[in-house]
Amino acid sequence: MTEASQFQMPYQLRQLFATIIVYSQVIEVGALWERFYDDLSLDFGYKYRSLERNAKEEMVKFHTLKRLNDLLLANGSAVAHFEDLPQLREYPHLVLDLLLQNNLIRREMEGYNHDVLQETVDQEYLLNEEQRSVYSMIINAVDNPTPGKTLFFVDGPGGYG
Repeated sequence: MTEASQFQMPYQLRQLFATIIVYSQVIEVGALWERFYDDLSLDFGYKYRSLERNAKEEMVKFHTLKRLNDLLLANGSAVAHFEDLPQLREYPHLVLDLLLQNNLIRREMEGYNHDVLQETVDQEYLLNEEQRSVYSMIINAVDNPTPGKTLFFVDGPGGYG
């Protein structure tokens, strides 16, 4: 790591760090993290340089950990497997912000208008026989979940049929 930190980019150092801690028997992962943290996080330090000191440090550490975790996940591990590393769960508000950047997740978390949902349920009687069969299967799966066993993909033009 010492030699690589002299000429490698931070992303490459994070790749090397992940490889070392997953495939080598590093006794003090936390000490290795502390020793090379500045090199591992240099790009994020630059990216968030305009933030105030505490906010900057928090953002830099979070994003460095997040990217390291992504690399570890690709190698069948995770930051959570290394107790002496800082943990992503220490930054729940930043994890949530990152998730909310995904429009699909944001829409799901914002919820639904109760009146619109009730109107939809009230129109169940309008379903034809095929639609009612699919609707019943999906409602049954929601009411009686079997994790990892049921997946529905519904595709088709909206409107009729």
